[in-house]
Amino acid sequence: MENKIIIVIIAITLILVSFYCLFLPNGRITAFEGLPAANELASNWKDDAMLSVIGGSKEFSKGKCSSWYYIYKSPMSMKLLYYNSTFSPTGQYCDAKYEEICIIVYASGKSEIKYYDWMTYYQRADPNNITLYISDLQKDILNLSVDSDEAYASALSDSEIKDFTSRFYGYSTTMQAQGDWEQECWDIWFEANYGIDEEHNHANIYINGTSGAIEYKDIGIEGNNFFYICTVCPIIVFIVICLIIVIVMIRRDKKRMQNQPPQKDDKQPK
Repeated sequence: MENKIIIVIIAITLILVSFYCLFLPNGRITAFEGLPAANELASNWKDDAMLSVIGGSKEFSKGKCSSWYYIYKSPMSMKLLYYNSTFSPTGQYCDAKYEEICIIVYASGKSEIKYYDWMTYYQRADPNNITLYISDLQKDILNLSVDSDEAYASALSDSEIKDFTSRFYGYSTTMQAQGDWEQECWDIWFEANYGIDEEHNHANIYINGTSGAIEYKDIGIEGNNFFYICTVCPIIVFIVICLIIVIVMIRRDKKRMQNQPPQKDDKQPK
């Protein structure tokens, strides 16, 4: 009897530990905490490396991620590609290519270069004015003063966003800051796709990168929390059933012990 109870307890413990490892991973950092390591790799890559994008989405919790990616551009590496065009007053237009690098920094302290490539800058203009392209690329420099966890806290201060995160369990979160927007902002995206028909539920909010104020918000809800019903609820029901079985077995064992006749004393009188 005791062995059965121990087996049931071990099974429940393993389920809880697995659930914890799946939904509550350890080791997360903010975007600014990983930035020094990314800057070091970028400076070794190019002297004119300019940060243009910060983003994170893996193992996300309250503005912290298990890893962040940082994209840098090299404006001085730019090359112009010329094309003949009957729509251009000069008979030509041009695109520009520049070098770009993506660096990933992990919460463990490890950092690596994810990719290095030539990117095309689609801004067709006067092919004789290369300074126009360089000045446009230099606008991509990030000058954020609000860290990712601060931006996330600002987003959750909005009642509609907070209601969305409370309503939908298991939603995914992505954060990105980009320097070429009109105003440097954190773009935070909450998404929950459930059910056979992939009900699309999302909440998108822009947080000002210097003040932390809310700049823009969009919320779209198409369905209920199907994921919670189909995944979390069965786990809870299974644990409750296991507990009930353990209680029933303990009570049945006690009742059986009580109904047994008292044992006779086999000792002989002296």
